[in-house]
Amino acid sequence: MTKALVLGHSLVRDLDLWTRETSSDFLSNCETHVYGIGGRTTALISKHDICIVRWIQPSIVFLQVGGNDISIGKTAKEIVDNQMKLAREILRIGTKRVIIGSVIGRMAPRGMTTSQYKNKRKKVNKLLKSQESAKIKVWDHKNFHQCHFRDGVHLTDKGNEVFFFSIRHALHSVL
Repeated sequence: MTKALVLGHSLVRDLDLWTRETSSDFLSNCETHVYGIGGRTTALISKHDICIVRWIQPSIVFLQVGGNDISIGKTAKEIVDNQMKLAREILRIGTKRVIIGSVIGRMAPRGMTTSQYKNKRKKVNKLLKSQESAKIKVWDHKNFHQCHFRDGVHLTDKGNEVFFFSIRHALHSVL
Protein backbone atom coordinates (compact mmCIF):
# COMPACT_ATOMS: atom_id res chain seq x y z
CA MET A 1 0.00 0.00 0.00
CA THR A 2 1.24 3.50 -0.86
CA LYS A 3 2.16 5.75 2.07
CA ALA A 4 1.63 9.50 2.08
CA LEU A 5 2.55 12.19 4.59
CA VAL A 6 0.90 15.58 4.97
CA LEU A 7 3.53 17.75 6.67
CA GLY A 8 3.38 21.38 7.71
CA HIS A 9 2.39 24.08 10.18
CA SER A 10 -0.70 24.73 12.33
CA LEU A 11 -3.18 24.29 9.48
CA VAL A 12 -1.91 20.71 9.14
CA ARG A 13 -2.01 20.19 12.93
CA ASP A 14 -5.63 21.37 12.99
CA LEU A 15 -6.46 19.24 9.96
CA ASP A 16 -5.11 16.19 11.79
CA LEU A 17 -7.49 16.87 14.69
CA TRP A 18 -10.38 17.47 12.29
CA THR A 19 -9.77 14.20 10.40
CA ARG A 20 -9.72 12.28 13.70
CA GLU A 21 -12.91 13.96 14.97
CA THR A 22 -14.77 13.36 11.71
CA SER A 23 -13.24 9.92 10.99
CA SER A 24 -12.23 11.22 7.57
CA ASP A 25 -9.80 9.16 5.52
CA PHE A 26 -7.82 10.71 2.68
CA LEU A 27 -7.78 7.75 0.29
CA SER A 28 -8.75 4.11 0.78
CA ASN A 29 -5.76 2.84 -1.21
CA CYS A 30 -3.21 5.03 0.59
CA GLU A 31 -1.98 4.98 4.19
CA THR A 32 -1.94 8.69 4.99
CA HIS A 33 -0.15 10.25 7.97
CA VAL A 34 -0.70 13.86 9.03
CA TYR A 35 1.90 15.79 11.03
CA GLY A 36 1.84 19.50 11.74
CA ILE A 37 3.23 21.81 14.40
CA GLY A 38 2.00 25.35 14.98
CA GLY A 39 4.36 28.14 13.97
CA ARG A 40 6.52 25.95 11.75
CA THR A 41 8.53 27.70 9.08
CA THR A 42 10.27 25.90 6.24
CA ALA A 43 13.58 26.10 8.14
CA LEU A 44 12.05 24.67 11.33
CA ILE A 45 10.50 21.75 9.44
CA SER A 46 13.87 21.03 7.82
CA LYS A 47 15.62 21.18 11.19
CA HIS A 48 13.10 19.39 13.45
CA ASP A 49 10.59 17.41 11.39
CA ILE A 50 12.57 15.80 8.57
CA CYS A 51 12.96 12.79 10.91
CA ILE A 52 9.21 12.16 10.47
CA VAL A 53 9.79 11.65 6.75
CA ARG A 54 12.65 9.23 7.48
CA TRP A 55 10.52 7.34 9.99
CA ILE A 56 7.35 7.00 7.87
CA GLN A 57 9.18 6.61 4.52
CA PRO A 58 6.24 7.86 2.42
CA SER A 59 6.08 7.64 -1.37
CA ILE A 60 4.33 11.02 -1.45
CA VAL A 61 4.73 14.05 0.80
CA PHE A 62 2.22 16.90 0.71
CA LEU A 63 4.06 19.89 2.12
CA GLN A 64 2.05 22.82 3.47
CA VAL A 65 4.66 25.47 4.33
CA GLY A 66 5.46 29.07 3.58
CA GLY A 67 2.67 30.91 5.39
CA ASN A 68 4.82 31.46 8.49
CA ASP A 69 7.84 32.36 6.36
CA ILE A 70 6.19 35.42 4.82
CA SER A 71 7.51 38.56 6.47
CA ILE A 72 8.72 42.05 5.64
CA GLY A 73 12.34 40.87 5.82
CA LYS A 74 12.12 37.96 3.36
CA THR A 75 11.70 38.14 -0.39
CA ALA A 76 9.37 35.82 -2.28
CA LYS A 77 12.44 34.30 -3.94
CA GLU A 78 14.05 33.48 -0.57
CA ILE A 79 10.84 31.81 0.63
CA VAL A 80 10.43 29.74 -2.54
CA ASP A 81 14.13 28.80 -2.56
CA ASN A 82 13.70 27.44 0.98
CA GLN A 83 10.53 25.53 0.03
CA MET A 84 12.28 23.95 -2.96
CA LYS A 85 15.37 23.13 -0.88
CA LEU A 86 13.13 21.29 1.62
CA ALA A 87 11.31 19.46 -1.19
CA ARG A 88 14.64 18.30 -2.65
CA GLU A 89 15.79 17.19 0.81
CA ILE A 90 12.64 15.07 1.13
CA LEU A 91 13.24 13.53 -2.31
CA ARG A 92 16.82 12.62 -1.34
CA ILE A 93 15.44 10.63 1.61
CA GLY A 94 13.61 8.40 -0.89
CA THR A 95 10.18 9.98 -1.33
CA LYS A 96 9.05 9.64 -4.97
CA ARG A 97 6.89 12.81 -5.24
CA VAL A 98 6.54 16.02 -3.27
CA ILE A 99 3.48 18.20 -3.60
CA ILE A 100 3.83 21.73 -2.23
CA GLY A 101 0.53 23.37 -1.35
CA SER A 102 0.12 27.01 -2.31
CA VAL A 103 0.29 29.44 0.58
CA ILE A 104 -3.21 30.08 1.87
CA GLY A 105 -4.32 33.64 2.61
CA ARG A 106 -4.53 35.18 6.06
CA MET A 107 -6.86 37.84 7.34
CA ALA A 108 -4.61 38.58 10.35
CA PRO A 109 -0.90 38.21 9.48
CA ARG A 110 1.83 38.95 12.03
CA GLY A 111 4.15 41.92 11.55
CA MET A 112 2.62 43.22 8.33
CA THR A 113 -0.65 44.45 6.92
CA THR A 114 -3.15 42.12 5.28
CA SER A 115 -2.41 43.81 1.95
CA GLN A 116 1.36 43.34 2.31
CA TYR A 117 0.86 39.68 3.21
CA LYS A 118 -1.51 39.14 0.29
CA ASN A 119 0.89 40.72 -2.22
CA LYS A 120 3.86 38.67 -1.02
CA ARG A 121 1.74 35.47 -0.87
CA LYS A 122 0.71 35.99 -4.50
CA LYS A 123 4.36 36.47 -5.52
CA VAL A 124 5.40 33.34 -3.60
CA ASN A 125 2.66 31.23 -5.17
CA LYS A 126 3.41 32.48 -8.69
CA LEU A 127 7.14 31.88 -8.32
CA LEU A 128 6.55 28.51 -6.67
CA LYS A 129 4.39 27.38 -9.60
CA SER A 130 7.23 28.23 -12.00
CA GLN A 131 9.52 25.85 -10.08
CA GLU A 132 7.48 22.68 -10.72
CA SER A 133 9.35 19.64 -11.99
CA ALA A 134 8.67 15.98 -12.68
CA LYS A 135 8.99 15.09 -8.98
CA ILE A 136 7.86 18.34 -7.36
CA LYS A 137 4.29 19.43 -8.03
CA VAL A 138 2.67 22.64 -6.80
CA TRP A 139 -0.95 22.40 -5.72
CA ASP A 140 -3.12 25.49 -5.95
CA HIS A 141 -5.62 25.52 -3.08
CA LYS A 142 -8.87 27.09 -4.20
CA ASN A 143 -12.22 27.98 -2.69
CA PHE A 144 -11.04 29.50 0.59
CA HIS A 145 -13.20 32.42 1.66
CA GLN A 146 -13.23 34.69 4.70
CA CYS A 147 -15.92 32.52 6.31
CA HIS A 148 -13.44 29.60 6.41
CA PHE A 149 -11.17 31.36 8.93
CA ARG A 150 -12.00 31.33 12.64
CA ASP A 151 -9.38 33.88 13.74
CA GLY A 152 -7.96 35.28 10.53
CA VAL A 153 -5.34 32.52 10.24
CA HIS A 154 -6.71 29.14 11.35
CA LEU A 155 -9.58 27.32 9.69
CA THR A 156 -13.12 26.64 10.87
CA ASP A 157 -14.59 23.14 10.54
CA LYS A 158 -15.89 24.08 7.08
CA GLY A 159 -12.46 25.47 6.19
CA ASN A 160 -10.83 22.21 7.32
CA GLU A 161 -13.27 20.31 5.13
CA VAL A 162 -12.24 22.43 2.10
CA PHE A 163 -8.55 21.94 3.01
CA PHE A 164 -9.05 18.17 3.42
CA PHE A 165 -10.69 17.74 0.02
CA SER A 166 -8.07 19.94 -1.65
CA ILE A 167 -5.23 17.79 -0.27
CA ARG A 168 -7.15 14.61 -1.02
CA HIS A 169 -7.53 15.70 -4.64
CA ALA A 170 -3.82 16.58 -4.81
CA LEU A 171 -2.79 13.16 -3.49
CA HIS A 172 -5.17 11.41 -5.88
CA SER A 173 -3.69 13.36 -8.80
CA VAL A 174 -0.26 11.74 -8.35
CA LEU A 175 -1.33 8.18 -7.53
